[in-house]
Amino acid sequence: MPGEPAAIALAQAVDAAWERAAAAADARGREQVALARQAAASGLTPQAPSVDLARRNGRSGANETELGVVAPFWTPGRRSALGAAAAAELDVARAAQHVGRWRVAGEVREAAWSRALHQADLAAAQEQLRVLQSLSADVDRRVLAGDLARADALVARAEVLGAEALLAEMQQRVAAATTKLTVLTGLANPVDLSEPDRSASPAEHPELVLARLEGERTRAQLESLRRSRRDPPEVAVSWRQERSGGAQGRQDSVGVALRIPFGTDARSGPLEAAALSELEVLRVQTERLTERQAADVRTAREGFETAQQQVAGEQTRAALLRERAQLLDKSFRAGETALPDLLRALATAAQADAALARQRAAVGAARARLNQSLGVTP
Repeated sequence: MPGEPAAIALAQAVDAAWERAAAAADARGREQVALARQAAASGLTPQAPSVDLARRNGRSGANETELGVVAPFWTPGRRSALGAAAAAELDVARAAQHVGRWRVAGEVREAAWSRALHQADLAAAQEQLRVLQSLSADVDRRVLAGDLARADALVARAEVLGAEALLAEMQQRVAAATTKLTVLTGLANPVDLSEPDRSASPAEHPELVLARLEGERTRAQLESLRRSRRDPPEVAVSWRQERSGGAQGRQDSVGVALRIPFGTDARSGPLEAAALSELEVLRVQTERLTERQAADVRTAREGFETAQQQVAGEQTRAALLRERAQLLDKSFRAGETALPDLLRALATAAQADAALARQRAAVGAARARLNQSLGVTP
C-alpha cells in the first residue's frame, strides 16, 4: 500500500510480539528463580550459618560469656542432587520460553496472513473499479455520440458505485487487520511473510522438548528429595569465658559439637509420592501430545497440498474468464454485445481474479501453518 512503512522480517515481528506478551515476563521470572536455586545449590553450606552469643552474670562478680558459630554442611550426594534439580529447572524455564515464543509466532503468522488475504481482496476490488470506471467513461462517450441509450450510462455508473462501495469495505477490512497486527507486535510495519527454511528447523517440536525436560526435572527433584529426607547436619564451634568471682582468675574453653538430625518419611514421603505421580501424568501427557502433534502435521500438510492444487485450477479458470471478458468487451465496443452481458462477464472475471488472489495467499498461509505445526519458529 502506498505510504506504508517498510516491511520487517517475520522473526522481528515475532520478537516484538514476544516482548509484549505477558508470558514472556512470566518465563523470564521462572528463569531467574531457577538461576537463584542453582546459585543456592552451589553454595558452601546448604543453609546460612548462625552465630550464638550468651552472657550470664552472677554474684560477687561471677560471669560467663559464650560465643558459638553453627554451620550446616553438605552430606554426600545431597549437593550434587540439588544442583542437578536446579539445572533441570533452568532447562525447563528456558524451554518454556521457546514454547511461548513459538505460540506467539503462530499468532503473528495468522494475523499477518489475515492481513495479506484482505489485501488480496483489496487489490482485486481496486482492479475491478478501474475496469468499470474505464467502461463507464467509454459508455458516456458513446451515449454522447448517440450510439447507446442513456439507460446504459446509468447502469454503468451504478456498477462503478457498487465497485466503490466494495473497495471501501475492503479498505476497512485491511485497516482492521493491520490494527490487529499492530496491537500484537507494537509496530506499524507490515510483515515480510517469507518463511524460514524447514530443513534448518530443530529436530524436535518445542512442546515435545519441554515435555521431555519436565520429565527430567521431575526425576531430578525426586532424587533430590531422596537425598534430603532429613535436615542437614550441623557442626558448632564455641568459645566460653568464665569468671567465678572474688580473686579467682578467668577460665577459657573451646567446644566442638556435632548435630545429626534423624530422617523420617513423614516429610519426604508425601513429596516423593507426588513426584512419582507427576512423572506418570507427564508420561501420559507426552504420549497424547505426540499423537496430537503428528495429527496436526498431517492436517497442515494436507491443507498445504490441497491449497497448491487449487491454485492451478483457479489460475486456469481466471485466465479463461478474463479472456472471455476481453472478447465480449471487443464485441461490445463493436456494437455486437449488449452492456448487461458485458457487465456480467466482467463481474465473473473479477470474482475469478479475486478467488485466484485469495487462493495464492491461502497457499502462503497454509505453508505458514505447516511450519507452525512442525515447530519451526522464525
